[in-house]
Amino acid sequence: ADAIARRRAVAAASEARATLAALVETAANLPDMHVPAALAAGAEETLRFLRAAREAARDGRGASASAFARDARNVAESAFYHPEFNAEMYFPPEFSMAVYVPLFLPTAFPLLIGAMWDARHFLRRRRCAAAWRRGARTAEQAAKAKAA
Repeated sequence: ADAIARRRAVAAASEARATLAALVETAANLPDMHVPAALAAGAEETLRFLRAAREAARDGRGASASAFARDARNVAESAFYHPEFNAEMYFPPEFSMAVYVPLFLPTAFPLLIGAMWDARHFLRRRRCAAAWRRGARTAEQAAKAKAA
């Protein structure tokens, strides 16, 4: 029974190490990809479980070594399949720009031209209104001066 527990512990520990290695390789291949804090915490927890499994195996506690190794494998797999860390859904910013610029530029260009026309019209109207107010004031002052 102890030999079976040791074999299971070794198998689970090697699976956990392989999963962590794949996780590190994925993160290294995509340097711009965000690595969530929960994923890093999961990797650290996996390492703690692996150390505990090694200590338990060294002390001759096969059942607890197997349990620690199993926990390490489970945590490593949950970290590897973390929903925020999905390499298949990762698109670099250049790819996103290459997709969205041709899509939105034909829409954005007329909107920008219209906004420029509206701004120009607004500024002209404001200048014209200011000039009219200045002219009206001077006309009122001239009328008052005539009356006096």
